Amino acid sequence: MARRKSRKRPYIQPPHEVENRRPRDERPDRPHRGSGQPGRRDPRAVEPPSWRRVLKRTPIAFILFVGLVYIFPPSAAEIESNRDRLGIAAFQATVMSLIFIPMSYVMDRLIYRSYVRRQQRTAAAASAPADGDIEGEAVDGEGPASGSGSDDDDAACTPIR
Repeated sequence: MARRKSRKRPYIQPPHEVENRRPRDERPDRPHRGSGQPGRRDPRAVEPPSWRRVLKRTPIAFILFVGLVYIFPPSAAEIESNRDRLGIAAFQATVMSLIFIPMSYVMDRLIYRSYVRRQQRTAAAASAPADGDIEGEAVDGEGPASGSGSDDDDAACTPIR
């Protein structure tokens, strides 16, 4: 039996022999994505909680509950038929869904409230003076905060922290 002639592979230069190669530390200029902070992504806007969204989510949870209870029955008792097993799984999934509905709404509400607080903190931090100076503070004894005005003027100029 005749052997096939093997094909010669083309010569590939080893890395130390390549001349027209850019150094490893150089990278091509690419536009930056996002806000410019590495590892920081834009948060997704969180919508206010609604019962409509919870009720849309419930059938999906119900199907998952039925499947889980059917596959992993909670009791070790022998069930005589698949129909009985499916009925028991559907009943238990119904009970679980009735618990799931208010819990899902409460979780949505907690997530939304934390999102709103975080937005308020970032807005307050962005509106705060950059170098720590407080607006309305008197410089060199000038202005209403120097003590020349009445107590009402001082109260109006005192920053609230």
